[in-house]
Parts: sequence; C-alpha cells; structure tokens
Amino acid sequence: MSLKWTVPLTNSSTTGIIVDKSPLEGQLDKCRVELISVEQIEHVCLWDALIEQYHPLGNRKGVRIKQLAFIGNRPVAALGWSNPALHLEARDAFVGWDFQHKNNALGHVANNARFLILPWIRLKNLASHLLSRAVRALPPLWQIKTGKPLFLVETFVNETTYQGTCYLAANWLHLGHSKGFARVQREHFQHHGNAKKVLVYVVEPRFRQMLGCKQRYLPPKGGFTEDQIGRLVKLVSAERSGRLVSWLEPASNRQSLVSEEIPGIPVS
Repeated sequence: MSLKWTVPLTNSSTTGIIVDKSPLEGQLDKCRVELISVEQIEHVCLWDALIEQYHPLGNRKGVRIKQLAFIGNRPVAALGWSNPALHLEARDAFVGWDFQHKNNALGHVANNARFLILPWIRLKNLASHLLSRAVRALPPLWQIKTGKPLFLVETFVNETTYQGTCYLAANWLHLGHSKGFARVQREHFQHHGNAKKVLVYVVEPRFRQMLGCKQRYLPPKGGFTEDQIGRLVKLVSAERSGRLVSWLEPASNRQSLVSEEIPGIPVS
C-alpha cells in the first residue's frame, strides 16, 4: 500500500509536503486511529510541515514532545507539548504553590502548545478522543524527556476563533482566563490584550499532597455579590470536609456547587 503523504527528509524543511486532502468523513468508531510519538526523522519532518502549513499559529520552537495520529496510512492530526507558562494566575491559584514551590515544580507541568486536526478530516468526537489518548500516553514520554513525573497539563484557547469544546469533552477543567501577556524574553512580558481561556487536566490526583500545596480561590471580576459570598461560605465548608472545590467557574456552569476532582483520563 502506498503512503498517502510524502515530505522531504530534512529536519529544517517544511515545504514540499504532499498529503491526501480528500475528505474523510464517517463514524469514529468505524476507524482505527493510531497515535504515535514522533521520533523517526520522516515523522519529525511530517509533523513540522503539517503544523507550519495548517496550524493558524504555525510552527514554534521549544516543542518537547510531538505526536501524530493516523487513520490507515493517512495523517489526520498532530499534537505538541512544551514547557508550561511561567506566570499564569488561574493555574497558580488552582495548584496553590508559592513562588519557591513553582520554581521547583514547573517541570511537572506540560503545555499543549499545538493541536491540529487537518481541515479535511471530519470525524465527530475525533478531537476529544485524541486528547484523551494523547494525555494518557504523555507521562512516560515526559518523564524520559525531562526526568520529572507529569502532574498537570495546561493549554490556552483563543475564544475569538475557538471555544475549546473538545477539551471540555475530554474532561479538562476551565479555570478562567489569562491576563493577555506574552513572554518575549526570559523575564520580559508584553501585553497584547488577548486574554485566552485557561484549561488544565489533572494527571496525578495527589499532586497537591506531593507538592505540599493547597488550592487558592480567586474572586470574580468586580468582586463578590452578597449571593456569591453565601455560596463561597458553602464552598469553604465543603473544602474543610475534605472535598475538592473550584471557585474559578460560575455555579451556572457546574452541575453542582461542589465538584470532585477528576482522577484520570477516561478510556475512549
């Protein structure tokens, strides 16, 4: 069987890729999806070329782990994982670490820097299916690459173009929004004003115990109303009884006032 893609076998080239662009539609459960960790040079070149040509942000430096998904011999998706954001208020409050904790523990967090479903692939639920499988496969890859166990994964969603529905369907948690800054140098940040949705997935349910942290709660924009203060009292009481809660999502977006932390990736 001939390959449905060809690409120059040079690590620096992202041009000249040829892929089968015929629409792929139908039921996901009738397709055999293979997810691989990118290691061979031809797969590295394929990943780079797909991201450069078809991802709206293009390729980027610093992607530590790359994954490709195939159906048969056709590439259908690409994912990339990098180091986490240095400063991220919603995530930092969720984890509960202080400055010293964070400096020592950021290596336990991975950022989903790139996620691409090729535009001619139209299989319902493929994105959430791949996210679940990719995160499930990530911990040993991250351990090998960084020497540290993986506790948490994060990502940003630009709501002007996407809503992040596939992340929520894969049981990621919406923590809030970024402050609209981008790092241009190691300790220099530039304000671009484009606040993005912040989502995380807990890989290791005991991560706070292992880090010696306790979740903090952020007030909503504009401060608390009287009704919200009453609900916050209930949240604090629930936490003292040993249940994990999140004040980072409006009550109208939760099925219940107090939510349990999701312990693991569902099999999909």
